[in-house]
Amino acid sequence: MKSTGLPVLTINQTLIISHFVLVLILIMGMSLARYNYEWKLHVNQASLRAEDALLYHVKDLSILVAGRNYSNLMLPAQVDAFYAHENLLFLDIKGLSDYQSKLVHVRYFREKNYLA
Repeated sequence: MKSTGLPVLTINQTLIISHFVLVLILIMGMSLARYNYEWKLHVNQASLRAEDALLYHVKDLSILVAGRNYSNLMLPAQVDAFYAHENLLFLDIKGLSDYQSKLVHVRYFREKNYLA
């Protein structure tokens, strides 16, 4: 019988090592699952906070989009209203107007404090 150079493990050593590896795998799997859960929870809460903050503006924005009223969408007062919400970093307004179903698309960027 040829020697492979690897030490031969006893049954007790093999059991200890296999249990150690199993525990490590379980810990890593559970940590990853918790991280994913926490991340999804954080994203959902941030989305709900943003939705609640903009709920007041949705009716006005819907009316402006329906009428293709770009001038009122681009008013400095509208930019100031968006800027007043500290958690609002970016807003993308897309819709079809009631007038000939034309596309209305406006974006707000907090960093630059303007509508595009």
